[in-house]
Amino acid sequence: MQVSNNLLDLCPMNFRVKVFILLFIFSGIASFSQSYESYHPDGKVKVRGMKINGLKAGTWTWYFPDGGIKVTGHYVRGKRNGIFTWFFVDGSKNYEGEYKEDISNGTFKFFKKNGKPEAIGSLFNEVKQDKWEWYFDNGKTME
Repeated sequence: MQVSNNLLDLCPMNFRVKVFILLFIFSGIASFSQSYESYHPDGKVKVRGMKINGLKAGTWTWYFPDGGIKVTGHYVRGKRNGIFTWFFVDGSKNYEGEYKEDISNGTFKFFKKNGKPEAIGSLFNEVKQDKWEWYFDNGKTME
């Protein structure tokens, strides 16, 4: 008869599986996701997104009281990452900008209500870079 010094070798197989599952869950490898919604006083959705381990993740969208989209953007581990877009109440694009690790990094574009550009420029670590282009109502650049 072979004697084992390993306690798990002495346990039934289903117990070993349970131990593995518990170790997996408590090791932080497993993640817990939940959808998130907040509401305006009238009951319409104000914000909708997903949380993983309590942190914002994936696409989040904020809404005006009338139900139109106010802001939409992507989160990774609770931080803004990628392009965020803001809208006017009428649904036209107000501005958009790039974020990396929750910091303004990249191109930002501002629009007039008629959809034409108002300003375009870059930010790096939330600091304005180079010369920004500003536009007249007719779409021509200001100099």
